[in-house]
Amino acid sequence: MNSQTKNKPVRTGWPKLDEQKAWLELISRYEYDLFVTLTFREETERWLAEKRFKKWIAALNIDLFRRRYKQSGRGIRYAVVYGNQKRGTLHFHALLGTKGLKKLDREYMAKLWKCNGQSKNGILLDRIVNGHADIKVYDPEQGAKHYLANHIFQGGEFDIFVPRKEERARPVASRLTYK
Repeated sequence: MNSQTKNKPVRTGWPKLDEQKAWLELISRYEYDLFVTLTFREETERWLAEKRFKKWIAALNIDLFRRRYKQSGRGIRYAVVYGNQKRGTLHFHALLGTKGLKKLDREYMAKLWKCNGQSKNGILLDRIVNGHADIKVYDPEQGAKHYLANHIFQGGEFDIFVPRKEERARPVASRLTYK
């Protein structure tokens, strides 16, 4: 076997299965700390849902790294899948990872999601804007990566983000969106 055929990915002949394997390989390059499911109370357009997710991630980044986290190339890496629940509303499943993320209070993180980061004098409001947040410590043995992959191939869309500091350490695109 020469080096060219040795490094080529194996094709099964089933395009969705090949894409699923490639996606699993991509997200497996990184370590994750949390597995989250984020929902919405009512019908929400995709662009607004994505904006709210990124706002939530930014608020967590500020809690962990202070306001200038982008300039320092730091941040939470994530692999997120956007899909519809049985009742038709959008929801997310995501794997999140970065140093110190497990130390953040998960109850606080859930409340931050529910109120969409709205606060008064530094205290989060009780107003519910988004839906439920289920935040669990990531256990690789539970199969969360495969769960995300299955959502993609049931019609979901995904997004992956890797902070600039980490992308130098591994040769992978810092942002990949599959639609």
